[in-house]
Amino acid sequence: MSLVDDWFARGKRHSLLGYDVFVVDVPAAREEAEPAFVLHGFPTSSFDWRQALDVLSARRRVVLLDMPGYGFSSKPDAKYSLFTQADVVEAVAREVGLTDVALVTHDMGDSVGGEILAREIDGNLGFHVTRRVLTNGSIYIEMAQLTDGQKLLLSLPDEALPEGTLDVDGTAAGLKITFAPDLPVADDELHAMAELVIRDGGGRILPGIIRDIEERRVLERR
Repeated sequence: MSLVDDWFARGKRHSLLGYDVFVVDVPAAREEAEPAFVLHGFPTSSFDWRQALDVLSARRRVVLLDMPGYGFSSKPDAKYSLFTQADVVEAVAREVGLTDVALVTHDMGDSVGGEILAREIDGNLGFHVTRRVLTNGSIYIEMAQLTDGQKLLLSLPDEALPEGTLDVDGTAAGLKITFAPDLPVADDELHAMAELVIRDGGGRILPGIIRDIEERRVLERR
């Protein structure tokens, strides 16, 4: 079984808000703390957290999802927004019965997590964030160091790319340069990440799903 197939077997799709949303729900080895609710980054998916699951689930339940446009979830050629992604995160929490969570976020997930916390401050969130862990992401957009690939995607029209523009090898090469040079990642891991990016037309919609960066510029105060 490939790494991608193995990851798919660990989760299930839920029909939520008009999307098929892939969710992995791992029970705690021993229940000592509130569940961890994990939000992934751009352009990958919940698969990024695969090797951390044993550590995370040693003391707490862990729930991960692929947001729309990513991984095994629906990838319509449509407008994407941090607000829509936050709606889906709330819908997943309701679906699997999360009430109090430690919110763990990465990259684009940090921005979605920011909207989640804003909703809690406003008194409109359907669950409670007890603590938050941010990993490898920016808060202040003007301080963000965008990659050449991100800049290229932002320069393109917000429309789907032609079929065949991206393949697994090219996508894997682009992902590889985002890793620290002293922390090499195995080729099979990289290719699995890349396969999940481009599957079901995901590579074609990258110029659309990266528009959250423009949204952040406008809505930074929120």
